[in-house]
Order: sequence, then structure tokens, then C-alpha cells
Amino acid sequence: MADFDGLELIIFAFPDACIGPLPIKDDTSTASAVKEPVLLVGEIERQAKADTSRVMSGDLGTFTTFDTVALRHAYVLPSKIDAGFIVEEQSFTVKAWNASDTPKTVDSILKENDTGTLLSHETTPFSLPGDCNKLHSLTIFKDGPPSQQTTFTYTIDGDMFVILVTGRRIEPFLFDNDWGGSYRYTPAYKTVVSTSKRFVEQRRPLYETPRRRIECEFWEQSVDMQRLYNFLKKSNALTVGFPVFHEFLDLSSPTIQGESILTFSNDFSDFTNLVDYTSFILMKDKDDPYALNEIKAIASMDTVAKTITLENTVQGAFVAGNTDVFPVALGAIRADGYSHSFQTDNIQKMGIKFEELRLG
Repeated sequence: MADFDGLELIIFAFPDACIGPLPIKDDTSTASAVKEPVLLVGEIERQAKADTSRVMSGDLGTFTTFDTVALRHAYVLPSKIDAGFIVEEQSFTVKAWNASDTPKTVDSILKENDTGTLLSHETTPFSLPGDCNKLHSLTIFKDGPPSQQTTFTYTIDGDMFVILVTGRRIEPFLFDNDWGGSYRYTPAYKTVVSTSKRFVEQRRPLYETPRRRIECEFWEQSVDMQRLYNFLKKSNALTVGFPVFHEFLDLSSPTIQGESILTFSNDFSDFTNLVDYTSFILMKDKDDPYALNEIKAIASMDTVAKTITLENTVQGAFVAGNTDVFPVALGAIRADGYSHSFQTDNIQKMGIKFEELRLG
């Protein structure tokens, strides 16, 4: 035993005979000098599959064939799919795997709350050959319920396998704030005073990033006021993509359809929300934002080149000069967060308070 700067180093010496793979006892051998080792479960499976006629001993007992190992021989993978924030169509692969040598039958696939999803598979019942898997495509659509909570239940030879699909759809807030009214942006840093081991008080943050709050006003009339009213009426069930209006991005590319790299004419290096806190941007057409809008996930950005790289390409026919682009915060309209008053010429004013969603 040696001592290095207060740390103890314990050195074990092993004979040369212990180096290399452990010998395996052969049942047909008459030699008894070699001691049979205790095998790990993975080694039992490997050797039993390679030679099912061999008697194997290990931590789980004695096995004569691979099929007697205490494992489920059918699997449906993965058992959980979390789509996260759903802003566009997503695709996943589901695998039904028969790990045994005996054919099995997928008796049924039951679907519960599957609106907004599509699982493509053969008509049940169908056969699942031995040591084989079948791949099924799962699509989660952009449009669907605000919260995706779907289960798919596979029944294979009487055994049930459940897949849970979760996610939240983001509803874009498409109305333009009134810059003539009030606008307030508040980054809320929640902190707590704690005492160290030396009894020194320190104020420490409870959020890694601030919770953003935005209060602003909207002047609308006729159809647009009806749309805003309907949006607020259902907003308590929505995860809202709310624009950070004071960090406007000016597109310089003439057209961006099919592109994943967007170039802007204005310098956004000092846009704190966009650079430090935002993972999504909102693009909306100025003439008809309800017909043409997209929320896109940000992969990376270059403040020097004034470019933002998206995780997926732009689908809509947006045109520079007629497209508004903002970073968005994800959250909700507060239940006590709006006020309403009538103005002149059938114009109505709505005040809104938005608060960012905190996860975890």
C-alpha cells in the first residue's frame, strides 16, 4: 500500500493464469482440474444462443437452451416517445421484434387518443417470424390537440406492449402589438438567500435563465377582434408561442422557401432573448398571417454573418419585405392577464399579460 498526497493506492497482484478469457467447462471432458467460472447473464445468453445443446451454469441457475433464459421474447420499441414542442410534422420508427426462434402473431394494435398521429402498420392479425422485426412508421402532425397524450397497445401472443406518445403543440400568437400603447418586458430572476457552511449568506438563482413576462396592448376591430377574442377564450389550454416584439428581425433573402439558413439585414448580436434564451422563431406574412405562418426551431446562429440556421427547411412561400420574424417565448396568457375597453370607430383595445413556461 502506497500513500500519495493523502490518497491511498491499493495495489493487487494477480497470477498470470488469471489473465485472458476464463476457461469454460466442457461437459464431455473428463478433466476436473479446471474450475467452472460463474458466468454473467450476458455471457449465458451469448453462449447459449451459440450452442443451445450445451448445459450452462451461472447466476440465474442452469439452462439447457436459449429459450429457457428468463427474458421476454417479444418487444415493441421504444416504449415512450416524447415529441417535445411540436411545431411541425415529426416522424418516428416503432419496432416490433420477435427475439425468439418461434413465430409469433401480432393479434391487435389498439389506439387511444390518436388524433394528430398516424401509425402505419399491417392489418392485424399478422405474423411476426422468429428472430425478426417489423418496422412501423409513426407520424406526429403539426395540427392536433394542444397536448398529445396517445397510447398504442400491441398484443403479441397474448402479451401486451404499450407505447406512450407525448408532446405539446405550440400555437403562434399572430396579432401585432400597438406601439402607441404600453409595452413592458420583464425578465424575472427568482432567487433565494442561502447560508454556506461558513455561515455566509448568499443570494443564489433558482432559474438558470429568467422567466420572461411581456405586457402589451392590441387595437383590433371587426374580424381581427373576433379572432383575438376566440384565441384568448381557449388560451388556457394552449402553449403559446408569443413574439418578443422588441427584437424584430429583418429578412434580407428575397425568398426563403426550401431554405434552412436565413440571412438578416439588421445586427442582432445584442438581442439577448434571441441569442441567450430563445430556441424558436416565428415567421408570419404581413398581409395574411393566419394563412401563412411557421414556428421554426433554431439549430445555430452566427451574429457576425447575421444568419440563423434552422433545424428544418422553411415550407411556406415567405417573401422578404412582407414577412415579420421574431424570437418567441413559449408559455401562456395569464388568466388574470387581459383587459378590454371600447375605443372610437368600433375599435377595441385589449391588454394582455404573457408569462413564459418553465419546465422542470
